[in-house]
Amino acid sequence: DAISNTVFTFDYSGKFLFSIGTRGRGPFEFLEMCDFCILSNKNILVSDERIRKLSFFDSIGNPIREIYLNHNNDPRSICNNRICNINDSIIAMYGCTGYNNVTVFDINSEKILFQGLPYHEGYSEEYRHAFNKMGTQVQLLRSGATEIYNINADKIELARHLDFGQHQNTGEYESAYIPGVGTI
Repeated sequence: DAISNTVFTFDYSGKFLFSIGTRGRGPFEFLEMCDFCILSNKNILVSDERIRKLSFFDSIGNPIREIYLNHNNDPRSICNNRICNINDSIIAMYGCTGYNNVTVFDINSEKILFQGLPYHEGYSEEYRHAFNKMGTQVQLLRSGATEIYNINADKIELARHLDFGQHQNTGEYESAYIPGVGTI
């Protein structure tokens, strides 16, 4: 829940189990919770873009540890808008507003392994569903772009170009009338 900065956890029948976090600046609190992922060991990793930290919880919501991401005292050097686990110790983060859009980060050593995909104003804004993970394969589609990249622990490589043909976005928008809403 982006308003309360809390992750609510439910079982498959919809019964509430537990919650993680609350709004604040203290330990395991969040000002701008922006993404989470579940590691294969069932630990839960939550990112906070405003405080620039990663918070780890066990599978039942108990706090484990936090990592603050202000590397090199450069506010543009690492962000954590969107996260995806490559494995239990390596994560990919997307959405930096500085030099590079993808940071691959070792959460055990707390070190940047590499950064890539230079920032480009046309397709580097926050993107809610940037990552796709199938098994151990992590892919990234940059918003507004026509490329899909494979990401692993040591490189980012172009996987393929997408050809939208006549449906390619030209930057022009069509308007439509929606009853009760108006023209959009």
